[in-house]
Amino acid sequence: MERALRITQGFATWPAAPMGQLLAHSRLGHHERGSPFSTETDEPETLAIVSGRMVMGRTPPGGTRAVFAFIGPGSVVGLARSLDGKDQSVHDFSAHSKSVVAIHMPTRRLLEVLAREPALWKDMALMLLRQHRDMLDTLLGQVIGPFPQRLAATIERLSRLYGSTAAGHARQRLKVTQADLAGVLQVTRQTVNKELKSLAETGAIALDYNAVTVLDIEALRKITRSR
Repeated sequence: MERALRITQGFATWPAAPMGQLLAHSRLGHHERGSPFSTETDEPETLAIVSGRMVMGRTPPGGTRAVFAFIGPGSVVGLARSLDGKDQSVHDFSAHSKSVVAIHMPTRRLLEVLAREPALWKDMALMLLRQHRDMLDTLLGQVIGPFPQRLAATIERLSRLYGSTAAGHARQRLKVTQADLAGVLQVTRQTVNKELKSLAETGAIALDYNAVTVLDIEALRKITRSR
């Protein structure tokens, strides 16, 4: 767990002693595709994603649950929520990849270690700010502008964050279904299907089973900037 945690920005420079104190109360979790889990339990947890990708849902008070974002390796979730007591929404997670490996850390213990070692807050804060910026950029691309531009922006952003590159190729393959895209963009699957076909006709992307391959990232950016 320590090796996996040290490739995460907020934990990379932790001395051995505080790292050991945290890991003594942490566990490695394996989550199969579609399996739901939450960080908001009786003992709130902070998760560091080691491998795979998960979907985050959000249910506002008295509202309807909506898919909020995709989260991949290197991301840490749960800590920022514990610092904001005003958000009454409920967040939930489910594995989107075939499997997700995550380090489950008790948030209370993590905050205790940070309180004893305040210098460690710097990297932690920088990591949380970077994640917040990345998520905000993605969300803005999902909600601002006509739908063709929003779809192009979402695919371009997700492919850069979580896409896989084949050896010797500039192509980015993003394992995402049309239903997934419809969820984050709050439209019907039929709307996504129609626009994906239009994007494929431009040569910017290719459609595969449960995946989108980005063939021309600059073409996607031009569509996004044409708003």
